[in-house]
Amino acid sequence: LVLCGYSQVYKVDYLTTYSPTIGKDSLKLSIIYILKHKMTMELYDFKSAFIEGYNDYKIIGQLPRELFPKENPNVYVEILRSLYGEKQAAYIWYTRLKEILCDLMGYENLLYDEAIFIKKNENKEIISIIAVHIDDLLVCTYSYEDQNTFMNEIKKHVRDIKRAEKLQKYLG
Repeated sequence: LVLCGYSQVYKVDYLTTYSPTIGKDSLKLSIIYILKHKMTMELYDFKSAFIEGYNDYKIIGQLPRELFPKENPNVYVEILRSLYGEKQAAYIWYTRLKEILCDLMGYENLLYDEAIFIKKNENKEIISIIAVHIDDLLVCTYSYEDQNTFMNEIKKHVRDIKRAEKLQKYLG
């Protein structure tokens, strides 16, 4: 199902729509760091990212009339989880991703670019960098074993994530 976000009313159905995504300059600086330190890069894609989070406002939706008999053509439901089409869906997804990475997996969110997450070891050395562009993650670690560890850990918190077989492009 997709929600018709054009019918949502500001301050009634949603407040925030902003979701940070990595900027080109931050991505370039990150890649320079990654290449200098000989890190591996893998691309991850969340297949159902926008339904991972819960709505921050009460959303009522009308189900398609084609699903029900003519005796009861108007069926309304409360939408608990965020859906594609909601104005705030990207914001809700980013909030959920930040909770997973920072609170559950030990990453830090950078102050100068909220779309970059880093993980440090006990010596305060960077061991992993994640660049976020909506529902795509560029995950950089020092080994493929660390990539597998990341994949196994994040799978505990999301429905469906896919690892690109070959990193060919990121951000178009």
